[in-house]
Amino acid sequence: MNHNDQKRRMEEVDRLLREVHEELALARDVNDELRALHLLLQVMRAMQDDLDILTLMTLILDSALAFAEAERAFLLLLNTSGEPRLKLGRSNTGDYISAREVTLSSRIVQTALLRHRPIIVPDAQGDVPYSKWDSIVKLKLRTVIAAPLRVHEQTIGLLYVDSRRALARFGAHHISVMTALANQAALALANAQKFETHQG
Repeated sequence: MNHNDQKRRMEEVDRLLREVHEELALARDVNDELRALHLLLQVMRAMQDDLDILTLMTLILDSALAFAEAERAFLLLLNTSGEPRLKLGRSNTGDYISAREVTLSSRIVQTALLRHRPIIVPDAQGDVPYSKWDSIVKLKLRTVIAAPLRVHEQTIGLLYVDSRRALARFGAHHISVMTALANQAALALANAQKFETHQG
């Protein structure tokens, strides 16, 4: 990535962060606002440090878990055939999740990738059509969030979060925060030479 491309991406991230701040001002729960701003500042600060890509991706997944109060978070990257492949998984207990142990809502993943925009389902069991989807029913999922990773108008992967508990409080700021985290991940991955699958 050359200097101009990097500058453009940073400007895009700054714009998203401004949108997050504006929408958070409308949030009903002050604790949500403070928590979101804290985690985004933490990630932005880490972007300026010389962290290895695994550490940075772990921070982003942990931040997504904390903000959504979810149970699992995953980073998926598209292979050369355009198929999503799990690269990293984290649980809310701070453990890495092996790709061999993972089943995701494939329909949520494919829908987010096809639409090129985030999907947030705060209570999938009570929300048609999601409550009818086999993957949602089998996994007993309540909260599902999927935000595409975009670089140069191209989708390179997905930030995916899920939980068997419903999202207690949901607002427009959730979309902006998850989009900002996905953009941070995309920016870091674009600057990295290589990111191997972490098996936990």
